[in-house]
Amino acid sequence: GSPYTQDEYNQVVMTQLTELWSNYGELFEIWFDGGNLPPEKGGREIEDLLLKLQPQAVVFQGNPARMSCVRWIGNERAHAPEVCWNRTDAGTGSDGMAERTGELYAGRFDGKDWVPGEADMPNRDQNSSYQGGWIWRADQDAALYPPEELLERYFTSVGRGCNLLLGMVVDNRGLVPEADVAQFTRFGELVKGLYAKRVAHAVGRGKQFMLEVPKGARPNLLSVQEDLTCGELIRSFSLHGFDSKAWHTLATEANMGHRRLVRFIPGNYEKYRLDCWDTRDWADPVIRDCSLYEAP
Repeated sequence: GSPYTQDEYNQVVMTQLTELWSNYGELFEIWFDGGNLPPEKGGREIEDLLLKLQPQAVVFQGNPARMSCVRWIGNERAHAPEVCWNRTDAGTGSDGMAERTGELYAGRFDGKDWVPGEADMPNRDQNSSYQGGWIWRADQDAALYPPEELLERYFTSVGRGCNLLLGMVVDNRGLVPEADVAQFTRFGELVKGLYAKRVAHAVGRGKQFMLEVPKGARPNLLSVQEDLTCGELIRSFSLHGFDSKAWHTLATEANMGHRRLVRFIPGNYEKYRLDCWDTRDWADPVIRDCSLYEAP
């Protein structure tokens, strides 16, 4: 058994957290990662210390009895549900040792609290890497995900309205390994490439938006963002293309949220139309951005 008591361990934790939360300025986000025991289970009043020292920090997970600011998406593959709402009826306090599904992780359109999803993943293969890819070990560069795979995970996380948290290991020099630097650099280039050629753009309040494109343009990517300061109102939307004779449905999606990326088959269309079909209380949503791209 351990030579230390639970109370002694708790005091070490509180001392460490006090140092970390006091000496390094204002912190943007704090992860509990399921490791925050409430006092009734033998833990300390960590939430009270957090509110005292870092009251503006976004909180990931933690004690489910107290609301999280962002919630775990239920897996470490950056794979959010296709329909993923910002509202929910509860935060998540899972220890992350097993994948989870259901409304708690996908959110609810009519949830009572605003707890956006955060989708995390390591940059190394979870099955073949040490500690699931989160911790560095020598001679495992072959386990790095190809940048193209990271791009797919970008679509299933950012493209479904979530924040993407991508693991970055540090080696025995205290540096990010060169192979990982090359991977992240290429991944960044691929993401930039998605948005390099915008051919149409619209913003504003309403349920229908027309998108005029230059002659010969063949977009294949739609990026739409709802202005969430006005609430998450859209339950479903669709994209249509006009070929001089008729309108053709190119994509139909559920929620829009912070951002929805929709890939579709390009065609010879003169113009495009975005329709928002179902909104909360039939209100007109505010579209922060609606853009068509010719993506690689």
